[in-house]
Amino acid sequence: MSSACKPEIPASRGFTLVEVLVALILSLLVVGLVAHALYQGLRTRERVEAQRTGLADWNALTRTLRRRIGDALPLLPGEEATWLRLASWDRHRLEVVTPVARAGGVVLQRYRFRIRTGTEGSRLELVWEPLTGPAAGTVHREALYRCPCWMAFDYLLVEPDTERHRWRSVWKGSAYPVLVRLRFRDPATDRPGYLPDLVVATAYPRFR
Repeated sequence: MSSACKPEIPASRGFTLVEVLVALILSLLVVGLVAHALYQGLRTRERVEAQRTGLADWNALTRTLRRRIGDALPLLPGEEATWLRLASWDRHRLEVVTPVARAGGVVLQRYRFRIRTGTEGSRLELVWEPLTGPAAGTVHREALYRCPCWMAFDYLLVEPDTERHRWRSVWKGSAYPVLVRLRFRDPATDRPGYLPDLVVATAYPRFR
């Protein structure tokens, strides 16, 4: 058989340099898009976790203040002279004594709230100790809330002469505060609104 009758097989052609470069660029683009999507997903997850943690901390702060300040009672209800007298309440500290139910009965516990402000913001610390019962004198400490802002307490008092309500930054004396307010201020502008004010009612309406 003559060689002229054999089918002709086309020679294989390799990729050109331009085609290789185009494929490499497309691959890098795909990898970059995937990496960016993964990064954005991780950032979104971190933001969600941070918001969830922040909300949990805020709820815990609200419950603690309302429970401890709202339940602070006089030792002998009905006699104004026996209201629990605290050394002072001011912008950065306050103390309350609260009856707490325990297995062996009701004990009195003292709670000290302290605001400490630094270059990175403020933190609210809680120091508490039982005054009565078998665990009396045992001191406990915890960081209650942290915020990159300035925090301060205010107290709504009833003026004895005019019966008008007025917010004060310091409380001393026999007129028990009606409300306690924890304010949050923007450190850059020194204006309120960084976070909503947290207002807690005291036992004043029930025992005045």
